Amino acid sequence: SPQATIPADITINTDTGSCTVLLSTAGTVTATDNCAISSVKNNNPGLEFPIGVNQLIWTITDTASNTTVLTQKIIVQDNELPILSIPADIFSTTCSVTIGVASATDNCGVGTPQNNAPASFSPGITAVTW
Repeated sequence: SPQATIPADITINTDTGSCTVLLSTAGTVTATDNCAISSVKNNNPGLEFPIGVNQLIWTITDTASNTTVLTQKIIVQDNELPILSIPADIFSTTCSVTIGVASATDNCGVGTPQNNAPASFSPGITAVTW
């Protein structure tokens, strides 16, 4: 069977605005054998990976059809912060206040923004955290 060295594991952020990463390369496999190496292939030739720990499985085959299979980890992280849009500050002379709705976007999806607004507001300043 071929003797091979695969590239080191890769830890990388998602592409901007995407929930995946598209690698231009995963590195170079080096292989030797007493017969010639006929192929070096992996299970994801498009090199697009989602968030999480992904396994890139390399299969190295010689001309006698002997194979060596090795696994490289591609660890994809989402470090892109969500974007939060909140309602404008409210100045009211009454005790009845409607604070409005916030919205959020993110490259990997996001839930509905929550806040700590009280059910009713007392006179004075009340900070609402979203």
